[in-house]
Amino acid sequence: MSSQTPRSVLAALGTVQFLFAIHYIASKWLLTQIPPPAWAALRVGGAAVVLLLLARLRGVRWSLDRSEILRLGGLSVFGIILNQIFFAEGLSRTVPSHSALINASIPVNTLLIAVLLRRESFSRRKGLALTAALGGVLTLLSEKGFDWSSPTLRGDLLCLANATSFSIFLVLSRPIMQRHSAWITTPVLFVVGSIGVTAYGLPELRELAWSEVSGLAWLVATGIIVGPTVGSYGLNNWVLGRAEASTVALFIYLQFILAAPLSWAILGEELSWRLIPAGLLVFTGLIIAVSGQKKRAALADGPLHSQSAAVD
Repeated sequence: MSSQTPRSVLAALGTVQFLFAIHYIASKWLLTQIPPPAWAALRVGGAAVVLLLLARLRGVRWSLDRSEILRLGGLSVFGIILNQIFFAEGLSRTVPSHSALINASIPVNTLLIAVLLRRESFSRRKGLALTAALGGVLTLLSEKGFDWSSPTLRGDLLCLANATSFSIFLVLSRPIMQRHSAWITTPVLFVVGSIGVTAYGLPELRELAWSEVSGLAWLVATGIIVGPTVGSYGLNNWVLGRAEASTVALFIYLQFILAAPLSWAILGEELSWRLIPAGLLVFTGLIIAVSGQKKRAALADGPLHSQSAAVD
């Protein structure tokens, strides 16, 4: 982490991670009142509306041509549709600490995807980073001996699918994200993504007993849409031009550090001892992945830098 990083940037990074950490706990509770498919549709649709309103207020000029809109539509499959469906379905079956730790490995997962798609070359350092992070995730997944009947394991695997789909999105979206402002691309991604997520959640939306959902639940749902979903994008966009990729990537680990004790205190989650070695391995992989990044000429354009835009 650079000693020259302004305090305002560090504060913004910390706020983003705190919002995401609270989001795991709030979403876990909310999913006890609203089915995962219905909540995924409401969240993405609500965020799309808010983002379009913000874009209008900012006077955004839509400079996308037809081919770019179609490309963003394809990218929304990984960045929004699969990402949000897997996250909601996964979190409903597992616990916030597991979901937060798995998502903390996204920077390393992105590195793996970039190597597999030949967007980055393989090196010993990257291999060590991937091995450590994978070891951490496997330690977490094997908590109950890979009991495939365990809802927690199925939830963890869905969260891993969520992280993987977003890593694919980060690598594939890099070219178009470099050409256009996030204030242009993000609303388009959410609008197109809302179509797919709504189609998935439509049966549950029709059967949802709207009057039986508490006022507190709607308040929490609104907070998640405005805060961790839309608000974090705004803070991240501001941070991206002011912080190094290594700093942004390392701060992501705070989500797990904050979410685990908050889940224990608020939801009464029983924290497993496996979280310690699993967390240390993922953090080690993250440290190895970002070490030496400052020496690369294209640091600010790399996959690790893009991860800060994650919306889980």
